[in-house]
Amino acid sequence: YPFRNDELEQAAAAAQSDEFPYELSPAASFVEVYVAAMSRYANGDLLVIFYQDGAFPHGAGVARIDRDGHPVWFRRDYSHHWPHIEENGVALVPGTLVGSESISLKRGRGTITRKCRTGRPLLDEIRMIDGNGQILKRISLLDALRNSPFMHLLPTFGNKAFCNLHLNFVHRLRDDAGGTWGLAPGDFVASLRNLNAFAILDGESGRVKRLVRGTFLSQHSVHHLTGSTFLMFDNYGGDGVHGPSRLLMIDIADGRETTLFPNDQTPEPLRNLFSSYKGAIDISPDRSRAMILFTVEGVAVEVRLADGAVLNAFHSLHNVSNLEQFPEQFPEEYPEERQQRAAVFEINGLYYIRN
Repeated sequence: YPFRNDELEQAAAAAQSDEFPYELSPAASFVEVYVAAMSRYANGDLLVIFYQDGAFPHGAGVARIDRDGHPVWFRRDYSHHWPHIEENGVALVPGTLVGSESISLKRGRGTITRKCRTGRPLLDEIRMIDGNGQILKRISLLDALRNSPFMHLLPTFGNKAFCNLHLNFVHRLRDDAGGTWGLAPGDFVASLRNLNAFAILDGESGRVKRLVRGTFLSQHSVHHLTGSTFLMFDNYGGDGVHGPSRLLMIDIADGRETTLFPNDQTPEPLRNLFSSYKGAIDISPDRSRAMILFTVEGVAVEVRLADGAVLNAFHSLHNVSNLEQFPEQFPEEYPEERQQRAAVFEINGLYYIRN
């Protein structure tokens, strides 16, 4: 899939709207924008989430890109993290709105205020976007939690800078969900990093039915595996200090947690992988394997879910000796060192191809 910088710039400029103004100027060139995540349509097109570190908010938009790299449509709308395309072609996309004031929450007979240092809290929502780029439905996560029995957890959420729930993945429960309180096929599961929890929402109304917490901390990419069992990338949980990050399986019927990776059989170089932010998983179509992305380390590990055995390891090490963006750091008398330059790149996504 070619990265067509000029076409992406034109599509992004045409998609800019008053509903999504940037507090800080977005990148002038898509050379400064990177692909944060993607998902694949049945015809081979890609749904791509773009990020820009120099803007606020940092979501640079979401686009449908065809097999030749041409944008089919582009939305400049603060989309972020990993999208998920359902079988009917509708995409579930984490999105953000920018608030204009601190967040007020009712407690008992009074009201408490969650102040944000910027005064511009980021308000997470689930967006359902059809194959033509039109929003079919929006679910405000903050409103859903405000109107739920779990409202008491909201004063603890967020961070001083942005004050957000940090929604990072959403998809629907599989057909074998059920038999457990709060689960039904078609419900949404939404990973909320800053609550150290994931929510189960009614698939029609968006009502919060259940909020699940455990020993996991700052988790990403919560997936429904089967029945009452879920998988996630647990960034900080499982150790009294800080990590390592792990692939965690949790059965919410009885609360049992199982660390699938790392384990006692994990090869030594892979035992202490840690990703302080991002990090994700992808489950194979036959539900027997999972890809674990340690974004910061630039390493991905494929494991067998039955026992956590390592099947493959991918190291994102690349030759950068010919890239013009890197300044010359070696004197002319050592040209061979220049020719041997390499760099470890962060891994934002590595996916099984399903179609």
